[in-house]
Amino acid sequence: MTLQSLLTLSGITRAGKRFLSAIDWTTQPICGLLAYHSIGSALGRNSVDTDQFIQQLHFLSDHFATVRIDTLPETLPNLNSTFNTVALTFDDGYLDNYTTVVPLLHQHAIKATFFVATHFLGQRLRGFVMMSTSEVRAIAHLGHEIGAHSV
Repeated sequence: MTLQSLLTLSGITRAGKRFLSAIDWTTQPICGLLAYHSIGSALGRNSVDTDQFIQQLHFLSDHFATVRIDTLPETLPNLNSTFNTVALTFDDGYLDNYTTVVPLLHQHAIKATFFVATHFLGQRLRGFVMMSTSEVRAIAHLGHEIGAHSV
């Protein structure tokens, strides 16, 4: 997998792809953020296929240091080194974040930040099941960061 294919699979905008494609990330360290919503569901453009997500995790594990959002500021001074840094985020709190994403992140020793829409905990949003309070707590207990998306 190349950086360009990662950008394509992650649904980054055309302008973002042009910007990132202009960077020689093999010689110039970059710091980035990959924002996801759902993995393996039918959310359309807000969802990434599970197999594509696994490919992305392999690529990120090989070429990037992955960090949570709360540790990103302390990583910035290290950008003079030769490593690339990326933070992964997941928006809304869909159940697949707990059932699919967390086990895959664990396999790759990656921590992420989950921005949860707290008003919808344990409910359905646009027909999709959302995580419960206990599932969000379990994710936090595993060392992932939890943030508020909206109430």
